[in-house]
Amino acid sequence: MIDGHGDDSYKYSRPITANFSSNVYSKVNLSRLKAHLCECIGEISNYPEPEPYTLEARIASRCQLPSGAVCVTNGATEAIYLIAQTFRGTNTAILQPTFSEYADACRMHGHRVSSLYQLPKEQDGYRLPDDVRIQASEEVPLTFHPRKVNCVKTYEYKILNRKIDMPLQRLYSHFCYFNLDLEKMQKAASYLIGEHDFKSFCTVRTQAEETVRTIYSLTVTKADDLITIRISGSGFLYNMVRIIAGTLVKIGMGVYPPEKMEEILEEKNRAAAGPTIPARGLTLVSLEYEKELAPYLEGENKHWHYVLDQRNVPEKGLAYLTIERCEPEELDGVLRRVIHQAYRNGAKQVFVRDTFGEEGSIYGYYRLRRQPEVEEGWLEAIYEGEHQ
Repeated sequence: MIDGHGDDSYKYSRPITANFSSNVYSKVNLSRLKAHLCECIGEISNYPEPEPYTLEARIASRCQLPSGAVCVTNGATEAIYLIAQTFRGTNTAILQPTFSEYADACRMHGHRVSSLYQLPKEQDGYRLPDDVRIQASEEVPLTFHPRKVNCVKTYEYKILNRKIDMPLQRLYSHFCYFNLDLEKMQKAASYLIGEHDFKSFCTVRTQAEETVRTIYSLTVTKADDLITIRISGSGFLYNMVRIIAGTLVKIGMGVYPPEKMEEILEEKNRAAAGPTIPARGLTLVSLEYEKELAPYLEGENKHWHYVLDQRNVPEKGLAYLTIERCEPEELDGVLRRVIHQAYRNGAKQVFVRDTFGEEGSIYGYYRLRRQPEVEEGWLEAIYEGEHQ
């Protein structure tokens, strides 16, 4: 806790108009609570549970909630700090004036805190800003996390390709006066579809430890003077879409042949790709969250081919990974990445076909072990924490 818990009126020499310090408000009749505690004092005969599991379970049962949806804390302050810890590093707005704990807890856990001193007024219809609209909403499970759930992300990058710029398009497209060859750009785009290491298409300052991503579709179309690059994938690295668009522009200008795109992909070197073109042409079109877990997860390119069987994950928590082929220098990354994905998808146990994996080998946080109760030919990937 940064500033402590309790009344902080001692900090101020001027008269206090309203005191919002923690636990100061005293205009509450506690006589019934005190009487109830006095009646029950005789039932206290031993130390309480180290954690309030029984109480949480009873509250969950009474409210018809999953057991994991209830958290009993030692007062509201502990709850505030736990919530701030759970969403560490996010942007947080706090309605003022209020208790100091909200801002203290958020700053302690790296939130970017801003204060709100008024909400939209009723006569204004509680309107959103003119450039924001809510089109739909739906209820999601309490465990839902928008950054950790599998989804397909789609971006568009627009290029105004004509001799003279159009002022009305300047905020939403990148202007290029060179005549771009659409057919060459389309051919080059085809090399990026599938699961690849996109290190060449990522800024060198990235914090991403893993640069493998899957591109499901990548199209280049033209309507009048406007070229649209539309790309859908499992996720994107920092500046990845803008670097891909910049490389496609270079190919469209004739600086590189379309086949150069495959070479750039293989080099895994940012300097090999085209420029990071301006952000004004980029638009996030959609995020399509996975409703049901896919029965199979397959990744294939010239370096590897694997199949992750997830059919038994929803009911039994079991996932099975078979690597059909893999170059030796890529094996560690494939096993580490896919095993981790299986656990993120809800698997409780992940088994690897021993064609490639070896007993006792370590891949990221996981060690492969042969278990006596496991069918012959499979090794279990057991989480052991971070290895040096």
